[in-house]
Amino acid sequence: MTDTAQGPILDPGGFHGPADLAAALTTLRTFRGLTVREVARSTGIPSATLGGWFSGRHLPPHSQPEAYDSLLDALGVPPEERAAWRTALLRLRRVPGPRRKDDAVPYRGLESYGVEHAGMYVGREAEVQRLVEQVVALAGADGLRVVAVIGPSGSGKSSLLNAGLLASAAERGLTTAALSVDDVAAGTEPETDDRDVRVVVVDQLEQVLTERFSAEARTRVLRQVRAWASSERTVVVVGLRADFLAKALTDPSLGPLVQAHQVLLTPLERDTLRRVIVEPAQRAGRPIEDEAVDLALRDVAPVDDPDGLDAASTLPLLSHALLVAWARAGGSRITATTYVAAGGVRGGVETSAEAAYSSLDESARVAARRLFRMMVIADADGVALRRPVSHADLADDPDLERAADAFVEQRILTAHESTFEISHEVVLVAWARLRGWLTDDQGTRLVQHRIALATRAWDAHAHDPGSLLRGTVLSEARALPPERRQELTAAERTFLDASAADADAVARRERRGRIRLQVLAACAAALALLTGVTAAYLFDARSTANDARAAAESAQRNALSRQVAAEARLTRDTDPSIAAQLAAAAYRISPTPEARSALLEATGEPMVTRLTGPEGPSRAIVSPDGRTLAIALADGTVRFHDIGADGRPSRTLAQQVQVDDGQLYASAYSEDGRLLAVGSASGKVALYDVSSSRAVAVATASVEDSAILALLVHDGVVYAGTGAGLLRWRIGDGELVALPATPAHDATVASLALAPDGRLVTGSNDGTARVWQVGTKRLHEIRSFSVGSPTTTVTAAAVSPDGRLLATGSKDKAVRVWDLAGDRAEPLQELEGAGSWVNAVAWTPDGSQLAAGASGANLLVWTADTWRRVADIEPTANIGSITYSPDGEMLVTSSTDGSTRFWPRHPAAPTTAFGDTVWNLGTPDTGVLYASTGSADPVIRRFDVTDPAAPVLDGAPYAAPAAAALSGSASVSRDGSLLAGGTNAGELAVWRTDGPRDQPVVVPVATDLVEATTFSADGATVAVASDDGTVTLVDVTGETPRTVRSLEVGTIVLSVGFSPDGRLVAAGGADNLLHLYRVADGKELATMTFDNYVYGTAFSPDSTLLAAGSTDRTVQVWDVTRPDEPRRIGKALTGPSSTVFLVAWSPDGSRLAGASQDGSVWLWDRDGGTFRARASIANLGSGAVSVGWLANGEALAAGGLGGTLRTWTSDPELAIDQICARSGTLMTRGEWDRHVPGSEPIAPC
Repeated sequence: MTDTAQGPILDPGGFHGPADLAAALTTLRTFRGLTVREVARSTGIPSATLGGWFSGRHLPPHSQPEAYDSLLDALGVPPEERAAWRTALLRLRRVPGPRRKDDAVPYRGLESYGVEHAGMYVGREAEVQRLVEQVVALAGADGLRVVAVIGPSGSGKSSLLNAGLLASAAERGLTTAALSVDDVAAGTEPETDDRDVRVVVVDQLEQVLTERFSAEARTRVLRQVRAWASSERTVVVVGLRADFLAKALTDPSLGPLVQAHQVLLTPLERDTLRRVIVEPAQRAGRPIEDEAVDLALRDVAPVDDPDGLDAASTLPLLSHALLVAWARAGGSRITATTYVAAGGVRGGVETSAEAAYSSLDESARVAARRLFRMMVIADADGVALRRPVSHADLADDPDLERAADAFVEQRILTAHESTFEISHEVVLVAWARLRGWLTDDQGTRLVQHRIALATRAWDAHAHDPGSLLRGTVLSEARALPPERRQELTAAERTFLDASAADADAVARRERRGRIRLQVLAACAAALALLTGVTAAYLFDARSTANDARAAAESAQRNALSRQVAAEARLTRDTDPSIAAQLAAAAYRISPTPEARSALLEATGEPMVTRLTGPEGPSRAIVSPDGRTLAIALADGTVRFHDIGADGRPSRTLAQQVQVDDGQLYASAYSEDGRLLAVGSASGKVALYDVSSSRAVAVATASVEDSAILALLVHDGVVYAGTGAGLLRWRIGDGELVALPATPAHDATVASLALAPDGRLVTGSNDGTARVWQVGTKRLHEIRSFSVGSPTTTVTAAAVSPDGRLLATGSKDKAVRVWDLAGDRAEPLQELEGAGSWVNAVAWTPDGSQLAAGASGANLLVWTADTWRRVADIEPTANIGSITYSPDGEMLVTSSTDGSTRFWPRHPAAPTTAFGDTVWNLGTPDTGVLYASTGSADPVIRRFDVTDPAAPVLDGAPYAAPAAAALSGSASVSRDGSLLAGGTNAGELAVWRTDGPRDQPVVVPVATDLVEATTFSADGATVAVASDDGTVTLVDVTGETPRTVRSLEVGTIVLSVGFSPDGRLVAAGGADNLLHLYRVADGKELATMTFDNYVYGTAFSPDSTLLAAGSTDRTVQVWDVTRPDEPRRIGKALTGPSSTVFLVAWSPDGSRLAGASQDGSVWLWDRDGGTFRARASIANLGSGAVSVGWLANGEALAAGGLGGTLRTWTSDPELAIDQICARSGTLMTRGEWDRHVPGSEPIAPC
């Protein structure tokens, strides 16, 4: 090749393969200074396609000569020379390519087995047979013919579909087609022929639920799949990752496709795994050595892997290890030596990836890091996701191309026709270097994720300027360092440049506007002076200045309010009392939506009462009658507080006594509560009579050179754990009489516990605990046992109320439970979660829960039946002591910062007694709440919400016969007398709420799943929405419900609403329309359009307005006073970032609530014909799908995907009253300065 002024001289006749053509094309492009994207713009050929041609991975198709000609023209090839280039292309397309090195390789590594590899596919024969039988059986069935193959990532779904199903179906003479989700989205149709049955496979259908696909694309894909599945003699088989199943079932279009017929892929058993290893190699003629087989089986045995590898992940890792070992063995069989050299299951990917990385020079290694960061992006939760990168994104960078080639060669990357991608998710956790690259600077990766999402939206909207980045998000994007900007795709960089250019243009326009205003102002001033109206001008200027000052002060208050509200939310998990007060203060400063949101959220959290004291360890105990709190403090005092009827202490000090000059370590009430014993660090024991309004010291004792670490008062005797062992005193008349010493341990006694039958338990710093029979003279040792190592200290002990179990806490961070029933203390359970020394343990009075407090600021609670952890709280300081109130309703803790807190044992919410999503809430005018859950927990529960802040389960749940499985849709009549629920089979179940809860009347009303039900205002009729495309009106006034009318909507009906005046029914559908019908004759009066599925239909109490939520993340409100011509009120209400599943009007119609799958409950105020955002309550704890008003609109309830139910106060002033009544000690100036530095404190109460 030589160069001329016109360009390089190339001889197409000398091209011997695709690589030669690609090199020549690249040379021409480089000479002309063109990028791949510039060539794409001038030729109209997609840049991804061009990337494949320039890289040599693909040849231009001979069927599209005009495309090849336009490329040659763009690259400057003269017309008279193009015939030679065409001839060269035809010749290269006829030349057979080199035989793939892996044609006879029996293992696929991280790639799946295709139809062509069926001869080597082993291990899932039973699943293949079951799948084929289902396909054949469904071919002649009615309805949707879909089979879902479901399994975790790495379980072999794709191989089962290709090498299993498609290969077997082809052998049976069935027409088969395999399409990707992208193919379906692009409108690709499967081929057809004259054979009877057609099988269409769509793998990785979960992709439609990811952010890669817009709502429009998802709808398009699912509609197409549904259409194929409804076509005569066609069966669709889809692959779905198991971790997406729950989300798929909640999607009204995807759920029906994956729930009816399923083939589940479970882990392979050991014998099958042996076949997976051995048989492919035997079929390839090179059996594996037995020792190598044993090593591989040992590698895939379940282990606790800190790198995140699970059982499913080991299958692709096993295949990759065997693939690498096969290559290392050359022409020989795999031996134990070659298997180990390949890295085995847990090192095979690492070995291959490092081999690729080591083969690169320094510049290509830097490019490799950039390449993988381009191919992995963090979603909004910080989870790493693979994404394909086009060839065009690499074509202009030789280092990137060399890096990609190296990793393709090692099977870590897979090259498709127009893209590269990481071969399997398991690479993200199996290659340590990549994990390091991805964990570095997660914040930057989240910014890149936002850019990627925004770029797709920009492309989807034809580069609409309204889709460009703005504000803070753009600032973060522009702040990306150059090396991280290069990790964006070319399209993303173009989008970012367009956003920046647009923002700069806006800034320039604003700057010019300001200059014009300044000039106009100067001219106006001059004119005023010239016309003699200087005084008027000055007056106006003063007024303007005052207005400006007021606006500035308002803006300053609003900003401070938002700052304090944000701090309240950040503080909530560690110090709920301070957080609630900060929220109240934020609202006092200015009632911004952010402040109102934080304030209302605080009422849905456990209301924790806090009392402060001097800095240092403290110990809080409650008197046996539950009426007095005694706190022993670091300054040697004991403070007493009265406890009110609500179980919370008064912030006002009742009395205080000085016990010693130094730290108090221990305290204990006598059984009758008349006496209080207190022990100090100096060895003093003081006994106080607290039976009257003043505590009176009645006796003291002292121990030399030993602190009093633990105390008990029982049957007239004071027991003390000390450095000198266990000491006892009998309570005499005004004195403590020492009893014979008991050498309980050879070391310090650090903890004491008493069983109901009088047995005493002691714990020591020699790692032992002992059980004693109490006697007046000497104690009798019943048993002794080791709790931990001899060097640990048993710092805490508590016996369960029934005397059967002992809980111990120790300095080795362990909470252990022991069985005391027999002659020996048998270990039952070791509970995890404590981050440091366990300082205290306590049982609830009924023995149903065990709590533990630890250094490292840990407060943990477990249930005693399953030892499931139900609370893990991180207070602001180390926990020193814990106890339960006598009624068990409050957990009382004290900390090393001198504070005491009362935590509600049964917090206001979330209530998590549900086994499935809380799909519907019924709120009649009777002070109760009905909550219905999905098919995994198909019942309807009733709660007493007399106190909305503390819902109480009211009796057994309402249930239907097993044959009538409830779907989760439910509603209740306004007077609370009737309850209705839909079933999966299209039936309606109706209960009288005062009758038997397991004997509803069940009648068929539809032919498919019931999505929603609602009562008319008079309780006489129920509207039933179904997946069969109907809304059925059912009369429920008689003994047996009867169908009155069926409305044909023609699409899956997701929601239904009755107008309070009984004249109208609204139905929201999967056709993106809100349908409006007249009840009297069933006539459809109008339809209203959304951008996606329509959920949560609700009429205002006066029947004039209709609101509905949507998957398009908006709520629309329509005026339906003229139902045949509905008029939308203003713009769609925005704010939620996900589907708005349900909307509800407040009883007076002044507010609208919306439950969003993003976990928030939005409130909007109605002011005539306008709506404005009032608050966004975001602490439900899961995606919100149901919402309802309680207490005549003063409270709000919401249900979620995680099986949660939470309630909130909806009135800010009432919320402040509740917070101030329950917070205890109010914030100090120092606490305010710590949370809101640089501002004057605002009193919340």
